[in-house]
Amino acid sequence: MKKAVLLLEDGTQFDGESCGAEGEVIGEVVFNTSVVGYQEILTNPSYRGQIINMAYPEVGGYGVNNHEEIGAEFIKKYGFSGTVVELIRAHINAKRYLIFKDLAYYDKLTFASQQTFIYQGKPMSPEEAYAFEQDPLFQKKVLLRSCEELAKEPNCTVPGLETYYQMAIDHLYNQLLQAQN
Repeated sequence: MKKAVLLLEDGTQFDGESCGAEGEVIGEVVFNTSVVGYQEILTNPSYRGQIINMAYPEVGGYGVNNHEEIGAEFIKKYGFSGTVVELIRAHINAKRYLIFKDLAYYDKLTFASQQTFIYQGKPMSPEEAYAFEQDPLFQKKVLLRSCEELAKEPNCTVPGLETYYQMAIDHLYNQLLQAQN
């Protein structure tokens, strides 16, 4: 996606990404809070001359298709290591694996995570699970997925964003040093 700027009449500026045509446009900003129907909204001629802001907190109601691929490619382009990219990419397969190993894991998922599972396939087959277990990053993939579920608990305490920010900076710095050697 291309970087985009929304500049309001009062001078307020919002930086974001554009998924439409490139170029400068002037238009009325409208908000759409629909849970579904994004393709219809984006192709509806009644929105001509308007700048649509999808304002529902989760596109598609329960996440974005292939979000693990989108996340992996996003961090890859910013220089994160192949290991980190693969951990992100395994997000859904780790969920499928954990449900295969213990169907009770499904019951522990948040409602939204249970709903997305409908679109993400089914529990792994024994053959898929065996192949997944052979991956050198297998333990880390499962651990990351398990930690992510724990972090969704309402009373879970997690470190502030600055902790993760510094970890990311350190990781990228080390990647840069390795690339120079």
